[in-house]
Amino acid sequence: MSVAERLALRRFFDSVCYRHSWDETPSVPTDGKVGRIDWWADAYDAARVLLCTIGHAPTGALLTDYRQQIEGYREVMRVIFPWRRVNALLMLSESGEIKFEQA
Repeated sequence: MSVAERLALRRFFDSVCYRHSWDETPSVPTDGKVGRIDWWADAYDAARVLLCTIGHAPTGALLTDYRQQIEGYREVMRVIFPWRRVNALLMLSESGEIKFEQA
């Protein structure tokens, strides 16, 4: 991961970049499926939400499912923070390597 990529991700991981954050929060997106948001924050400029996968990075249909899941998280954040932009990040980890996908 380049230095520029690390700096771009700082807003998700540095506590000075948000007012409050929450882990493992139950949610119900518009599709009605009960879920649990891995991490979300009330940031100064936006709401932020993060979905992490551990183990092997998903591919194919499973990756599509994760992308739909993070979009559901974004929908929930838009209801909570209708006046704010919502940043979402899908963090994929495989064999110790971490990849990020801006959702």
